[in-house]
Amino acid sequence: MKTDEEIGAEAARLAHKKVLQEAKCVRLTTKKVLKRIEEGLNAYETKVFYDRRTGKCIYSKKLINYTARAKSIDQAIVVLNMAPKEDLPEDIIPAQPVQVIIQVVDASNQSAGEQAPGPVSGNAE
Repeated sequence: MKTDEEIGAEAARLAHKKVLQEAKCVRLTTKKVLKRIEEGLNAYETKVFYDRRTGKCIYSKKLINYTARAKSIDQAIVVLNMAPKEDLPEDIIPAQPVQVIIQVVDASNQSAGEQAPGPVSGNAE
């Protein structure tokens, strides 16, 4: 009897195989996908405005298309499997709040025998 993980892995493999078959039918290749992502990473746009006074269209200079570039970056991260891991190791995240103690000393007002004021404490958030 197969476990849930084995069934899930087999379903994913069959789905991937079906997607590749469909991609082949429409002549979608890995090279073509990567080329389009690369084009998106370098995307520009030209804005067009209509001037009512002259009755002509005015074209902007070539502008960076940040939206298209951001989408292409997201696609590239997925395709290249570069997404950061979601879970951080337990030793990086402190289990309890950290207490910070700060002692402020003004050396200009201190004479040789005076004590510095006591520490000021608080929780760092």
